[in-house]
Amino acid sequence: MRIARVENLISSDNVIVEGEDQEFELDVSILVQKGETSRQIYGENLWKLSSWISRQFDGSGEKHSFVDNILSDEQQDQAFLKPKYPPFEFNNLTMVSLNTDDVLCEDFVYLCVNFTIGDDATPQFNLNFTFAPQSDEIYRLISCSLLPLCVGVVVKDLTWTIGAEKAIPGELDDVAITLDVFFRDDTRDLKGDTLWKASLFGSSNEEGTGRRYGQVDQILGPKEDGRTLKKAKPLEFRGLMTKFDLGITGCIPEASHVCVEFTKADNPSPEYTFQFLDRTEN
Repeated sequence: MRIARVENLISSDNVIVEGEDQEFELDVSILVQKGETSRQIYGENLWKLSSWISRQFDGSGEKHSFVDNILSDEQQDQAFLKPKYPPFEFNNLTMVSLNTDDVLCEDFVYLCVNFTIGDDATPQFNLNFTFAPQSDEIYRLISCSLLPLCVGVVVKDLTWTIGAEKAIPGELDDVAITLDVFFRDDTRDLKGDTLWKASLFGSSNEEGTGRRYGQVDQILGPKEDGRTLKKAKPLEFRGLMTKFDLGITGCIPEASHVCVEFTKADNPSPEYTFQFLDRTEN
C-alpha cells in the first residue's frame, strides 16, 4: 500500500477551555496511490492512527496529549478493497486530551494524526504487504488541522476605589483599596498559588499607557494573590492596604490619573493563559 495523503477533519467546533479535559471528534480519509496498492487487504490489527496536539502546522516539535492509537478494534481490522475505493475512511473518531497544568492555550493550535501500519499487523493468509508513503515522503502520513478557539482566564472588566485619611503631595500615604474583577462567562476555573497581581500607579492619561509614576507593583497580599477562580464568578478584594503618593495626583502632568492594572502573577502556579479585554482601569 502506498499512501498519497492523509486528510484530517475536526468535526467538533466547541471552544477549548484551558485546564479542562478536551474531547475532539474527527474524521480521517486515507488517499492511496492505486497503482502501487494491493487489490484487497484483510487481516487483524492492520492500522494505527496516532494523535497529538501541536503548535506546528506539520506536527513537529513537542507532542502534547499523545495517543498511540485512537482507532477502535474494529477500525484497526478494517479491510481495504480497491474496487470500492474511494473512499478509505475512519469516521466518528474521538481524541481525548486530559487536563495537565503544562498544556496552555498557546499549545492548542493543531490536532495532528499519523497513519501507519499496526504494530502487530496480521494480514490474512499470512501474506505480508508493503506499507509506505508515496515517494517515501514521511510527511504524507501526517495531517494537522487547526483547532477551535482556546480560552484561559478572560477578564472583561474591573471596578475599584481608593481612599486615604490624608493626601499630602510628596509623601507616601496609607491608602485603602477595594477591587472587583469580572470575568467572561467562558473563562476557565483556576486554583493554585500566587495567581494574581494588581499594580497601582500614576499616569499622564486615562489609558494608563506610557511612563508610570510611583508604581506599587503588587497591592495583593498572600491571602489575596492565590484566590480561587470558579465558574467565572467575580473576585472581590476588600481591605487592601498599601502606601502611595495619592496627594500628587493632578499636581504634576506625569500623574494626572491613578490607575490599577490587574494581571497574572509573575510566576503563577500553575501557569495559565491570561487575557484582559481592557488593559487598565483608572
